[in-house]
Amino acid sequence: MEYMTRASLTAICLLLAACGSGRATLLVDVRTDLQPGVDFVGVRADFAEARLRPGDSGDERAQIFATSDQDFIRGTRVAEFSDVRPGTRWVRVSLLDATGVVVADRLTAVRVRGDVGIFVSITRDCVGVSCPGTGDPAELSTCRAGRCVDPACDAGEGAACTPPPCALDSECVGTIRCAPGRCVSGECFYVADDGLCPADASCDAARGCASTSPSFGDDPPPAQCLEDGGMGVPLTPPGGTLDCPDDNHKQGCPCEPVGTMASCWPGRRVNRDRGWCVDGTTRCEASPDGSGRWSACAGALLPDPTMGLGPAACQCFSAGSWVVDSTNICFALYPGSGAYGVSSYLSGGTPRCPAQAPSSSPPPTPQPGTDWSTNRLTVDCEGRYRLCMTVKAGDPDAPSTSDCTVARSCTEDWYAARGVEQEFPPLPSWFSTDGACSQQLLDSGGYGEMSVTGMSIECDVVDGAAGAELVFKRSAYCTARCTADPSAAGCPSSCATSNSGDF
Repeated sequence: MEYMTRASLTAICLLLAACGSGRATLLVDVRTDLQPGVDFVGVRADFAEARLRPGDSGDERAQIFATSDQDFIRGTRVAEFSDVRPGTRWVRVSLLDATGVVVADRLTAVRVRGDVGIFVSITRDCVGVSCPGTGDPAELSTCRAGRCVDPACDAGEGAACTPPPCALDSECVGTIRCAPGRCVSGECFYVADDGLCPADASCDAARGCASTSPSFGDDPPPAQCLEDGGMGVPLTPPGGTLDCPDDNHKQGCPCEPVGTMASCWPGRRVNRDRGWCVDGTTRCEASPDGSGRWSACAGALLPDPTMGLGPAACQCFSAGSWVVDSTNICFALYPGSGAYGVSSYLSGGTPRCPAQAPSSSPPPTPQPGTDWSTNRLTVDCEGRYRLCMTVKAGDPDAPSTSDCTVARSCTEDWYAARGVEQEFPPLPSWFSTDGACSQQLLDSGGYGEMSVTGMSIECDVVDGAAGAELVFKRSAYCTARCTADPSAAGCPSSCATSNSGDF
């Protein structure tokens, strides 16, 4: 708050003959960096001879509408109270929203000795601040610079009064770049400056630069997460209105000419053309008033709300396959130590086992230097994906977290074009260090587990339950007995040597 004289928080005499005696007039002007017509639409001033408590009404009240053409930075007159008796008097100014709810307010004390005018400053850092705060003394009953203070200090009568929050603009440091701080009569104002935003944006002092283009409302298109970790340029909103956008051809919206057929989409933009979701068709039909209106959207397939994954969910990364050319396993046998699994390698398109040097005890021969397998990904969404093949001993039809792992090999890359098969880096070779687990796989069988994690270009996280990898296929590895004789009783029809895992 600012007063025009005496310690920068005092009064001016408007009628010299009235100064020092008799009844007086009190003029109240308001300064605020909140935006009139946007952040508040009304201003109320309550005057009282006794100190106002939270919730009290004044002895007199004045109220005005606030419009965008009023200059509340320089100050706007909101009240004139006449026939005021000398002494310490109290004024509470409240900024109101369209429903009459207080956005922010300030209580101040003024020493009246004659006609006097005061400025009451309300800054945006007091929005939502309730005074006194928890544990505060009762006298700290108003907000200044985001803190609860004693309003009697404005009249030079309060206890523990502090200096004004600022003397220079440089002391007002805000967090919104397009709303630099200004020191206005000892108070920090943060005023929006559209000139500090791009040409197609305006400044909101609370949120920063925002596009001035029409919005998508509550149905935005998917976000864009790029390969370099940045965000893509938002898509330009369609023409029309929020209720009748040009890109969706919604039922009942205007159209022309009558008889025109068009594609339509009654769902959310984020699901359009994903998974099994496809557009329907609509027809521009004559309405009773003679204008054209789009008919109901026929034939559109919408997402299944019970599905969280897969084509029925209509999300990015909902359909595709990962082809691995060879998942064959070789085994090295060491006397007294059991079997150790070894990755195969491709030679002329055929999986081969690496030569193993004889050894009587661990450690085994180092893993081969040749990659395990080439592989390719096809999926309906660009993004960065990490795909893994994990070899475990256990039952593929009843997998358990206790199943031991023989080996794990992963590949990762940016998938650049949806629906196009892309070669991924080869799966690296490996050598098991768990002889007991390898022996269990030979004796009892096991499985290869294909899994994926990643982030789609539409910022969908690709994973399984509780953030774990999404396992999309398991295929059986044969026991040594079935490998030697695939036709033997109880052996699966095929063993994991190559795989195509479909999402």
